[in-house]
Amino acid sequence: AGGIDRNVIGAQAEGFNTGSVGVAVIGNYQAASVPPAAERALARLLAWRLDVAHVDPLSRLSWISGGNAKYRRGTAVRLRAISGHRDTGFTSCPGARLYARLPALAAQVARIGLPKLYAPTVEGSLGGPVRFAARLSQPASWAITVRDKGGAVVARGTGHGADVGWTWDSTGRRGAYAWTIEAGPATRPAQGTIGAPVAPPPPPAALLAGLRADPPVISPDGDGIADALTISYTLAARASVTATVTDVNGAVVATLFSSQLQGARRQSFSYPAAELPDGLYTLTVSASAGDGRSARAQASFAIDRTLAGLALSTATLSPNGDGADDSVAIGFTLAAAADVTVQVERDGVAVAPVFAGPLPAGAQQLTWDGAGLPDGPYVVAAIVNGPFGQTRHEAALTITH
Repeated sequence: AGGIDRNVIGAQAEGFNTGSVGVAVIGNYQAASVPPAAERALARLLAWRLDVAHVDPLSRLSWISGGNAKYRRGTAVRLRAISGHRDTGFTSCPGARLYARLPALAAQVARIGLPKLYAPTVEGSLGGPVRFAARLSQPASWAITVRDKGGAVVARGTGHGADVGWTWDSTGRRGAYAWTIEAGPATRPAQGTIGAPVAPPPPPAALLAGLRADPPVISPDGDGIADALTISYTLAARASVTATVTDVNGAVVATLFSSQLQGARRQSFSYPAAELPDGLYTLTVSASAGDGRSARAQASFAIDRTLAGLALSTATLSPNGDGADDSVAIGFTLAAAADVTVQVERDGVAVAPVFAGPLPAGAQQLTWDGAGLPDGPYVVAAIVNGPFGQTRHEAALTITH
């Protein structure tokens, strides 16, 4: 029972598993003999696997232990290509009767599927002499071929006999090359590569990238806050571009432009969407370049006009008790019942609450007296949670005592 990399089959134990292949023969063969049919099947399996690895079943090798109870890490252990579990660990596996059959089994394996190619090796590096060698199970005509990454033959050596050997002068060669050692149609060829693989060129940049539609909810009511979408994307090459808007049913409700030639750069433009009713929409941008590349990207946005007409009774509040502009009336209209927050802000920070809660549809008016705030510029902000998203509305206010 055991394993193989290109050297050994049978040495399956801790410290010897990596690079090996284990074959288990079910049963207890300490006193019983392996059935002839099982031994023949085992021989055929080993013959195939060793042939794939180009290993001579009758060969021996020195294996460096990875460390176990029997052989400490770094110990060189002499093994047969077809070894038993007990060769590398403290065990009676694969049983005395089967273990005694391993030499005869190796001989059987060696006779199956001839002719074969054993122990292919490559020594040297690109830019200098590279030596190829192998051994054949019987004399034959052989050939060694070196090809570049495109498959073109760059060097070839031939000969006849059981020993394969040829040196390639790779002066001036760089990159990666594939090599093949062949010895007639009946022998499994050996293959490999030499040299550092050449990194493939990076894939071309995406033709269309970074599509954005900001803000995600707009309220085109003319107050200067989120009245329009800012649409932006990047083109990697000059392309013909089409931009459309579809509704929730997938119907095209607006074409921003069609087959418009645009340059390879960041594109940005404004779209007010004033002609569209409130609702959810999808922006689709398609691009087609002259080099055959095409791309398509989408971004979602919404339109919500639940709150409209935010206005103040005065732009200058003077809460000094003289009866003139001592308070400010904040008016707006709701198209539907909604949760509304109204607050006073300075430099983007809320400094005074005015109202927060549900309000019915219709005209609304709130009053605020500006108590406790120093003179200066402020913003009255109304934030509404409408059926299609949250929108923000602003009106400028100055406090002066």
